[in-house]
Formats: sequence, C-alpha cells, structure tokens
Amino acid sequence: MPTSCSLFSVNSKYWHVFHNLFLKENVALEYARIEPENKSPVILKLYNEPKEEKDGYRCACGIDVPQYFYNRDQGRVVDKATIDFFFKIYYMNNFNLLAIFVSKSVVSALTYAFNAIAKKENPAISDFIIPLALDLGGKEKAMQTEFVDVRRFWMRDLPDIYVKTAAIGGIMLQDSPEYKRYVRGRTGRLMSISFKWRGITIILSSNGVLFTYTTFGSDLEASAFFKQIIDVLFRLGVINFVAI
Repeated sequence: MPTSCSLFSVNSKYWHVFHNLFLKENVALEYARIEPENKSPVILKLYNEPKEEKDGYRCACGIDVPQYFYNRDQGRVVDKATIDFFFKIYYMNNFNLLAIFVSKSVVSALTYAFNAIAKKENPAISDFIIPLALDLGGKEKAMQTEFVDVRRFWMRDLPDIYVKTAAIGGIMLQDSPEYKRYVRGRTGRLMSISFKWRGITIILSSNGVLFTYTTFGSDLEASAFFKQIIDVLFRLGVINFVAI
C-alpha cells in the first residue's frame, strides 16, 4: 500500500497545549458539529492513542469526516465516517516535527481539527500547526551528495514560450542533458523529484509531502524509514518553514 507523509511543525510556543490535549491516553475530542435542519447534530471527533518512543511519539489516530447523501424520503442526509491512520512527532534539534501518514485530503481535516480544538482551549492561539516546505531547487546540489539516482522530476513555470511544464522520467537522470538544462539551469520551479534510495523509490514534493509506493510491514517500520529521509533533508537544509 502506498505511503504518504506530510510534514508540519508544532509551534514551539504552544507545544505544551499540543502535548496536554493530544498526547494523553484515550483522546476523544470534539472539533466540529454539523446541525442539519430539523435533524440531530452530527458531532465530529478526533481520536488519538499516543505511544512515547525515544525519538518522539507514534500515535494511532482517527478522525470523523462528514459524509453527505441524498434520498427521496429524507432529502439531504449527513452522516460521518471515521478514518484511521497514524502520525508521528519527531523530536528535532530545535523543533517538534509532525509527520502525518495519510492522504492529503485527510491531512487537511486533521490540521483543521488540531487548530479548532486548540482554539477552544485558547482563542488567541494562532499558527498552531505550521506547514513545512522542501527547498528542492535551492538545495538540489546538496541533495546529490545523498540521493544519487534521480528517476523523475517535474518542473513548472518554465520561461520557454512553447514549454511551460516538464515531467521527465528515466534512470540516473542527474547525468542527462535535460536535467542539466531544466534543473541545474534553474529555468523554472522544481516541484517534485524522485530518487531510488536504499532500494526504495521515494518522491519528494516542494509542498512538504514525501511519498513512496512501497508497502511497509507496520507503522513502526514506516515511521523509522521516513525518519531516515527526514534526517537527511534536515541535515542538508532542505526542510524550510513556510511563511504564514
């Protein structure tokens, strides 16, 4: 099963809030409610069961997401489904990195839930969960010291009047004329790049998402593998905070 990992940081100013709300046992917190006309409200909750580890917390998480239906008898019907996944808090040198292992659509619901629950605790809280970005273009040469087999890259905003985007796949692309022209020539924006690394193909996206089609045997195995990638990106200065 493919694995997607979206990177965020918990604002260090509010780490105690995150810890007290979400890293305790048997978390089941309401983050929103939907009140259909003349019908019972649908209460949406965030569930979490954290496990402390040497490098942070690995958390079995669930989130209620709304489901909308229509039938002739009742008209528009609202229900909910609970999606289970996991996230990991990694202790970094100077901040706590939040890695969410689920599809992007669920990531959006989760970050919304984190912020909504935190604001119930303290309405003045802002920038609670901070998105991270990957500076792929700016750190491309540094990445070549670790990721030596480029398999695919995607460029946007090329200045050519005929070619505005380019997506090229192959083997050892860093030695190709196209790579030198588009990536090293800095003629556009490097949006994503794929490497073969330690036998696993991994895709890095500039929006802070790491992805692989590899199936891992457990959440522990997946989080350990991605931690290796994150450590490399952090050491090379690829991980950046997004301006808010």
